[in-house]
Amino acid sequence: MNKFIEKQIIPETNIGLILKNKREGLNFDLKKVSRKLNISKEYLIMIENNRLDLLPEGVYGKEFFKKYANFLNVEKKYINDALEEMSLNKKHDPFSAKTTNKKDFLIFPRIARNIILIIIVLACFLYLSLYAKRIFSPPEIEIFYPENNLSITEKTITVSGSVKDEAEIKINNELILTDEDGNFNKDINLKSGANNITISAQKKYSKEILINRYILVE
Repeated sequence: MNKFIEKQIIPETNIGLILKNKREGLNFDLKKVSRKLNISKEYLIMIENNRLDLLPEGVYGKEFFKKYANFLNVEKKYINDALEEMSLNKKHDPFSAKTTNKKDFLIFPRIARNIILIIIVLACFLYLSLYAKRIFSPPEIEIFYPENNLSITEKTITVSGSVKDEAEIKINNELILTDEDGNFNKDINLKSGANNITISAQKKYSKEILINRYILVE
């Protein structure tokens, strides 16, 4: 008497069961596959249960499915049929839209995460560049009085101005104090004839900036 062996018949439309049997036939652990493909294990379970409608809407869900199916070397016919069915289901189901939750963000495609990482790195680089420029660039200084090439009869003149960034001010190599707003005033004795007043400003790590005022005492 012949013995009949019962064999499970897999419907061609059940792509999930095809993928599951393929994986089990290759003796692949679902958790390890999830890590290798960077796809949530929950999504792989949805695919194997043929619940493609529960995958993220749009290209992400399709990409997860295609990536898993290609990894298992499933025939293109089954993949294309399943993708077409997913498109039809999304098109006719008005309740298929899903809001992004925390779990969706954790499985965000690698390329998107890399783009975000690049943007963060560039933003940090730009901030550091601006910060370094602020530290090493010469301070901003403005001289209110006197203007250059001035002719006067007095032998005393008041040099006044303003400086930013808490810079150190010197007039003719003499350190000058500034007020809390960076303003300074200093009386300078002059001699008859040509006089050169040198005003310098420098931050702690910056280059020194020099301004000359030529004064003629008649």
